[in-house]
Amino acid sequence: MPKKKPACSKSSKTKTQSITCAARVTPIKASLERVIANPTILKKPKDPRLPAVGTKFVKRFKGKDLLIEVKEDGLYWEGKCYKSLSGLAMAITEYPISGYIFFHKELLEWQKK
Repeated sequence: MPKKKPACSKSSKTKTQSITCAARVTPIKASLERVIANPTILKKPKDPRLPAVGTKFVKRFKGKDLLIEVKEDGLYWEGKCYKSLSGLAMAITEYPISGYIFFHKELLEWQKK
């Protein structure tokens, strides 16, 4: 039966094992300290295909004009916030669809501006 690697703990038997355990913890601790110091590094960069914050537009769907507003925290339609184009498109159509396919015409207009 193969020997198991020692777990990191205060009761490590040898100095080598203690150094190995400390080396494994240090990069994680350093990463956590960087995130705590600057939590904005966890945010995903904004997709350049999306319209700018503050943009309001009308999407025509099944004969109805739908007013959609882009805010810092997402896309708003009928008072609800959607984090993605696909989430908004699925709420509007009531079936699974890619947001980039559903808003194709609008995306082309936004990219021209």
